[in-house]
Formats: sequence, C-alpha cells, structure tokens
Amino acid sequence: MPAVLITGATGGIGRATVRALLDRGLTVYAGIHSLPPSAATAPLPLPRDATPSHLLAPLPGGPGLPNDALPPRDALPPRATSSRHDAPSPRVASSPRDALPPREAGLPRDGGSARDTESHDGLGTRGGASSRDSVRVRNGFDAQGDFGPDLAGAIPIHLDVTDPASVAAAAREISALESGRGLHAVVNNAGIIVQGALELVPDEELHRQFDVNVYGPVRVIREFLPLLRQARGRLINVTAPTARVAVPFAAPISASKAALAWLSEALRLELSPFGIPVIQVEPGGTRTEIFTKAATAERASLAGADPSVVALYRPSLEAVAASTAKQPLDPVSKATDAIVAAVLDRRPRTHYLAGNARLFATLARLPRGTRDRLLARTLGLPR
Repeated sequence: MPAVLITGATGGIGRATVRALLDRGLTVYAGIHSLPPSAATAPLPLPRDATPSHLLAPLPGGPGLPNDALPPRDALPPRATSSRHDAPSPRVASSPRDALPPREAGLPRDGGSARDTESHDGLGTRGGASSRDSVRVRNGFDAQGDFGPDLAGAIPIHLDVTDPASVAAAAREISALESGRGLHAVVNNAGIIVQGALELVPDEELHRQFDVNVYGPVRVIREFLPLLRQARGRLINVTAPTARVAVPFAAPISASKAALAWLSEALRLELSPFGIPVIQVEPGGTRTEIFTKAATAERASLAGADPSVVALYRPSLEAVAASTAKQPLDPVSKATDAIVAAVLDRRPRTHYLAGNARLFATLARLPRGTRDRLLARTLGLPR
C-alpha cells in the first residue's frame, strides 16, 4: 500500500491526520520529536531476515543487540507477531472523495501502489511488511502504548526537524523499510507559534520559530526528495493564513509561514520536471493545544523582559488576548480533511484552504489601508 510520512504526528492536526490516513488504508510513518520511553528500552529485536542492518544500532537510551544475539522468529513474544492494529484499516467513506475507488483518489485501484512489485514471502505477505510491523512494535505504537489508539497502526519514526542528523536518520530508516518503493507523500506538518510584541521576543525564541517552521521543512525536503522521486510522490507543506495576512503581535509566526509559503511556490516549479507536485494546505485557526503552548511561551518571555518596555505594550497585548479569546476556532477535522484531500486527490490542487483561512484570503485582496483598519478594529488595538 502507498506510504506517507507526516511530521509533527503527535500534535492535534498531525494526530488526526495520521488516524484519517490509516483509516483509508495507507501506510503512515508518524514522525515524532521524542519516542516514548518504551522505545528506548524495548527488548524486542527484529528478525534477521527482515531487518535493515542500520536498525540494529542501539536505540537512544537503550542497549543494542549484535546480529548473533537475535533470537529465532518463534522466540519473539506474541505481541511482536500478531496485532489487530498491524492489519490495514478499512477505508471509511465519510465524503464523496472518500467513497471513490483508490485510482480515482490518486492511488491504484487495488489500494496498493503501481510500484508495489516486490516479491511475497512464504507467509503470503509482501516483503518488508514484517520489518514495518517489527518497527511498529519495537517503538510501542499500539492501542495501549504511550500515544493511545489514535496512532495505533502507524509506524513511529524519531524525527526532530530541528536536528539534521535526526532527519537524515529517519530518511535512511524509511528508505530501508520501503525497499525502493519510495513515498507517495511527505507532509510537513510540524510547527510552532511564537507570538508577542516583536521588541519583546527574545532572539532564541525567534530562532526557534524559524528553526521549526522554515529550516525544519527544508531539512525534511532535502532528505526525503529521493524517496518522492522513486514513487513520483507529492510534497505537502502545511502553511497558515498569516502567510497571506501578517497579524500584529504574531510577527514571528507570520514571517515563518510566509517564508514556507514562498519556498513552496519556488519548489513547485523546481520539482515539476520530476513529476512531484508541491502543495500548500492552509488551515485556519484550529482547536488544538498549539495556542496554549504559544501563550505559555509568551508569558515566559515577558517575565524576562524589561518591565518598562512590557508596560508600553501592555494595553495592546491585553486587547489582543481578549479579542483572540473570543474568536471561533475550527474543529481539527477541517484541517485534516484538507490534508487528506491533498494526499489522495488524483490531480491535486496547488493550494487547499480550510475553514476560516478563507476569511484571510478575502482580507488579503483588500487595499492595505482598509485591511489595517479592519485588523486593528477586530483586535481591539488602541489608537
């Protein structure tokens, strides 16, 4: 079956997207910043004949096993050889697009990949399936694991987008597991929000914003393009409405998403000769924990800032906080549906807008003076 990588898989949008893609029968590599403790200490080795050699290296924080220490297949605990979550989930037809046969949704009609020509082993499974399942078990992604049923059935991959070595290692691991099949899609979903008056945002926070939201996707793109070329897959970058309309007191996130959007625009033409579509998915404000995390980080920054400067911005900061607290947020399903469409559509669009992102698209077309007045009034900024 076609395989997809999604970064930031344990966040609100990432987790829901992983579940939606699994329910449609795809193999999903869930990129996560930190593997659960069980991944570091899991004693389950992979069968010798199904294990890429580099996967036998020690896991972070836990001992590795030399080749001659691998037990026979029948010595593995039952969990390593049988799990109801290892079977592909049935397709769920929750919309007209979902009801289409796989070929009409951008996938071959049998639900597999046109490039799935690998041999089958004596157990009647495709070569590589046992290694995928072993990685899934080794890292603890099951219904009772650290991340619960939402990610059950996904293949967890340690992928810290701010660490070039982590990204490169993830690409090597997935390449070995896919054995030449490549990836149908890479979804750059990992992201953070840094907010506040730019004068009060510490340098390290501004660097963190761009490291995750801009340099992170670039690292992923560079390392995973060979896998996309193998499958003539597609690249999906999750941007934001602030890429179109910069919002006051959200300069860092606005600038970072604008950078990612324009990188995507340039890449679309750069990768066109290889048959790799570059797609932007633009969700609106979504009900996830990302805003709570951003507010917590902002409070920490303000605590270390010059009190006299903080006092200058206090009325505006309080007005923006009160206004944004009243703004309705979209359910996660709006963003998930757009990402799933970008993954499955046979002829994907270059842009997918979701939920209240359409309002920002309208704002972007207004004269700049009119737009500024609307934003200031909406946010309750003092004049």
